[in-house]
Amino acid sequence: MAKTKEQIRAYNKAYSARLAVKDWRYGLTSEQFEDMRLAQEGRCAICRIEALPRLHIDHNHKTGKVRGLLCGNCNKGIGLLRDNPDFLQSAMEYLQRYV
Repeated sequence: MAKTKEQIRAYNKAYSARLAVKDWRYGLTSEQFEDMRLAQEGRCAICRIEALPRLHIDHNHKTGKVRGLLCGNCNKGIGLLRDNPDFLQSAMEYLQRYV
């Protein structure tokens, strides 16, 4: 059975709330997570694409501080670049050379 976009959004909201409560490492309550999700309009903080089926909690690996909510691709991308702004800048310059 194919799900509608609204059904996926409802699932995303419920899943995200459970994830925030369950994932104690980030110290977020489900209410705080939902406030962040609403502030970002359910979109990734980097690419701004609506993140279905869920948003990932992004955090600074040194401090543990939550930065925002990201789609899976952006979360993996900054992780693979080791959260290093210099690497990200270099990657951006590299891509711009070949536009």
